[in-house]
Amino acid sequence: MGILCLFVTSCGSDEPAAPYTGPWEISYSESYAGIHNNSQEFIDWFNQHINDFEIAYFSSRYENVCFDDYIELTDYKHYTMGEIYWREIITQATEDDIKAKVSEFESFTITDEKDNNKADLFQAKYQRYDGK
Repeated sequence: MGILCLFVTSCGSDEPAAPYTGPWEISYSESYAGIHNNSQEFIDWFNQHINDFEIAYFSSRYENVCFDDYIELTDYKHYTMGEIYWREIITQATEDDIKAKVSEFESFTITDEKDNNKADLFQAKYQRYDGK
């Protein structure tokens, strides 16, 4: 009588899974106080992402306002402080492409070397988009 031994080493294919290519969600936030990045690069980015706008809070010595439908570049000059949020959905891209978009946005950050209370900070984070 013989003994039959069977060893299973793998339940799947030896080929690696294809890299995730979307959809992605990128959340962008800008927080400025005292100074604002008015570079052409930011203006171009702003104009390209006008439809991704979510909400903005601006304040000055005299008023606080919230915009939740639309903002313009000219709104910045009326307020000394602000927080602005955008949300972009990208249907197809590699993770490296998404990281490049995040890096581009974060590169807009500027600070005032003479006054630590003045800065324009740009932050972004990304995740796989689940449709919610």
